[in-house]
Amino acid sequence: PIAGFFLMRDFPSIRARAIALCPENYQAEVDRVSLQVVEVFSDYLRGLARICTLYALTSFAMFWLLGLN
Repeated sequence: PIAGFFLMRDFPSIRARAIALCPENYQAEVDRVSLQVVEVFSDYLRGLARICTLYALTSFAMFWLLGLN
């Protein structure tokens, strides 16, 4: 989680540097692909957060119903 946070925080500057390293005629394509990668990665993280939340709520409900501490 910590590495993911710093990667997301610094991704715009990393992305800009990576695009600048590419030849000029490929920069638009690299920009488009990198935006798609960001979209897929953010969707993955949102889904992972939902699954973790549902798992926690289900565990809490089951423990409460069974009377476990």
